[in-house]
Amino acid sequence: MLPENKKIKALKDLQIGSGGLIAVTIYIIALSNFFQIIDNPIPAIILSQTLAKQGMLQLMLSSKPLWDGLAAEFMKGIKRRDYISYAFSISIALLLSLKYPEALLSLVVYFVLVYVFRYYVIKKYGGINGDMLGALNCLIFAGVLGVWCLQ
Repeated sequence: MLPENKKIKALKDLQIGSGGLIAVTIYIIALSNFFQIIDNPIPAIILSQTLAKQGMLQLMLSSKPLWDGLAAEFMKGIKRRDYISYAFSISIALLLSLKYPEALLSLVVYFVLVYVFRYYVIKKYGGINGDMLGALNCLIFAGVLGVWCLQ
């Protein structure tokens, strides 16, 4: 386990390492395969992007920033009233579930990813930054699309 200052320094490093390159490559290949498997990608994309953005908002609402970066600036403007956006996201999922049962499983995957990711970053770092928000966005997007491949 890295000491606190080394963890933060590693987060602020702008160079991509071999691990990052491999992760991005796997992500692109997975998305490419998902889009080939999904019969009707439009509802899947709508729901996955809606839930991905909702996940970022959820993480910002329930966490504190690691430092004064871009994520911290966004978090200053967020209020508890922004939870109302859940009604919008869940409405989209419920409407889509009338025709596509995968939408309900997508909601389950969304909640699991958000809470596991939040638990991990809070335990390891004590807060979030913009990179963590972006990572969660990608995880939810790929996770929900993966659910739609199970049909």
